[in-house]
Amino acid sequence: MAQRRSHCATAVYNGHIFVFGGGADRFESLGSVVAYDPAADRWSACRDMPTRRSGTVAATVGDKIYVMAGGFKQPNGRFRFLDIVEISFHQRPRGLHMTTATKLVRK
Repeated sequence: MAQRRSHCATAVYNGHIFVFGGGADRFESLGSVVAYDPAADRWSACRDMPTRRSGTVAATVGDKIYVMAGGFKQPNGRFRFLDIVEISFHQRPRGLHMTTATKLVRK
């Protein structure tokens, strides 16, 4: 993983470990998603989530991953809590590809 992070969410899908958001330096919340392929021992960047978030959780249900709640630190120092994001995938010749990240519930 190229960027260190804390308070991120993880989920397993199709043999890959996905890491969603988290907190970077100075509690800056991240919107990035990375995937680890244990068979190839390789990390790769995926499409960003529509909102940055840390302190979140993720769950795999069928062929989707749901990233729930969490939030981010606003410029005024307050923490804003967030929604649920549905992550969809499809298989490409060169591997798994994250196709959509859709907000399901909006606060």
